[in-house]
Amino acid sequence: KNPGQYAFTFISLLIILLAVYSNTFDGNWQYDDFHNIVQNTKIHFNTISLDSIKAAIFSQRPLPNISFGLNYYFNRLDVVGYHIANLLIHYLSSIFLFLFVYNTLKPPLLQERYKNIEYSVALLATFFWALHPIQVTSVTYIVQRMASMSGMFYILSMYAYLKARTSNHATLSIIFFIGSLLAGLCAILSKENAVMLPVSIILFDLLLIHGASKDNLKKYFKIFSLPLVLIFITGLIYLFYSARVLESYAVRDFTMIERLLTEPRVILFYLSLLFYPINSRMTFLHDVDISHSLLNPWTTVPAILLLFVIIVIAIYQARKRPLISFCVLFFFLNHLIEGSFLPLELVYEHRNYIPSM
Repeated sequence: KNPGQYAFTFISLLIILLAVYSNTFDGNWQYDDFHNIVQNTKIHFNTISLDSIKAAIFSQRPLPNISFGLNYYFNRLDVVGYHIANLLIHYLSSIFLFLFVYNTLKPPLLQERYKNIEYSVALLATFFWALHPIQVTSVTYIVQRMASMSGMFYILSMYAYLKARTSNHATLSIIFFIGSLLAGLCAILSKENAVMLPVSIILFDLLLIHGASKDNLKKYFKIFSLPLVLIFITGLIYLFYSARVLESYAVRDFTMIERLLTEPRVILFYLSLLFYPINSRMTFLHDVDISHSLLNPWTTVPAILLLFVIIVIAIYQARKRPLISFCVLFFFLNHLIEGSFLPLELVYEHRNYIPSM
């Protein structure tokens, strides 16, 4: 709770992020920027009025669209203002991540292990995440403000939840719970993959606040199994009938089965980028071989087995090493939406914004 530590973190993070990203402020519009921003007259705010905001709200991902509308109002199509807004969102995401990690190491379950080093751990983790090359497309590709804004509200929601659970004052707990709920809603209104937030919070509560004992596992299973199953079934019905998932594959050069077989290799590739992010392995558009069967290419089965082994080990170690287990499961959990059967492109680095936290 040393104010100097907070000040050092916030100021140094801002200086370093400006040093890293200031040369990107004149980066031109790219790919989906044109359809979503440049040519999207619904978010071209000539005045800030209720009608213009309503037009942005009743569109997909309303919060980023409102922010694009405000950018247009002040900057028209001058990219500099858009890039500065993107960097500010990334900076705030980094601040909330620092606060979340720092406070995560304080509850009784982790306090003894990380006593006296929680600030150093949180500081180092935050700088690794904020400056990691895998975040470049989320920050510099203007339309991917959708990913970074969702991530900002996502980690803010988890931080507010943590404060609510650890506060000794009932009034403060209620305020933080409401804040967590509102931030979570904002995350989902920024990008749909934030629907995994409730599962992340349940997992966090179980592993890092209560502990993954047999009694706690039974209690959590009784409380949350039915609601989660109902949410999952509702989501499937919506996706298959409203979003017409199967029909959308008509415009792809792969089937749903091929995507499901390919994604384990893609997710392992994402994981490798976190540890080995050299320039030659990173690009905006990746050319990935499609898995046509379990044996074509031969790496398909090993990738599936490796993912399974990593997840099983993380679950097995949940009681002994709760922090590491939570981080591993959090990474895979938050790739579940975009790494499953949805007819999306196979690989984009910006999809790691939340999982890499």
